[in-house]
Amino acid sequence: MQKQTYSREQIIAILQECYEENLGSLTSGEYSKLRDEPSAYYIKRQFNGSWHQALKAASLPYKEAYLVQG
Repeated sequence: MQKQTYSREQIIAILQECYEENLGSLTSGEYSKLRDEPSAYYIKRQFNGSWHQALKAASLPYKEAYLVQG
């Protein structure tokens, strides 16, 4: 069985829906609790390896506090 692929437009719609479901917050960890597919890893790969870029493409706010310092 082949895994489903998602267009960037589909991913953006999913992110926007999850953002609303999660009451205006959406870290990759929060997303993973809401949805199994597409995975947060898959989404990051579609947006240059960056959750921030995925949220930006979906016109969703990205809090700098989400960044892991290290």
